[in-house]
Amino acid sequence: PKDDSQFKDIELEKIIRDHLKTDGDINVSDLEYIDYLNINCKETPVYQIDGLEYALNLNYFSFRYGTLESLGTILSLTNLYSITISYSTLENQPTIKTGTSLEKVSFIDSNVSNFDFLQNSTNIYYI
Repeated sequence: PKDDSQFKDIELEKIIRDHLKTDGDINVSDLEYIDYLNINCKETPVYQIDGLEYALNLNYFSFRYGTLESLGTILSLTNLYSITISYSTLENQPTIKTGTSLEKVSFIDSNVSNFDFLQNSTNIYYI
């Protein structure tokens, strides 16, 4: 993807534009500057995070007060070490096919109750 069309969710695009401080095209290389993302759906109601798979340096992801389609696009990121989902619903339960760098995973008042998706994540120290 070479521009903002990589984001299916216009609200996510707004957050990324704000984070990168740009009104122009967003290139894949721009997304490498994102190391954390904190989404509060009371402020900006994001539903899909497609496009974040190109945020290769994303370390920390937080999502609260909303419904998220899936975490699938970011769970394969090798630098992601912390995910926090608070007061939210995931429509699709998380799945991880290989080990990850995840160290901290927090689901607070969410519909996620099966944590089998973490079974290959050997770095986890906090759930």
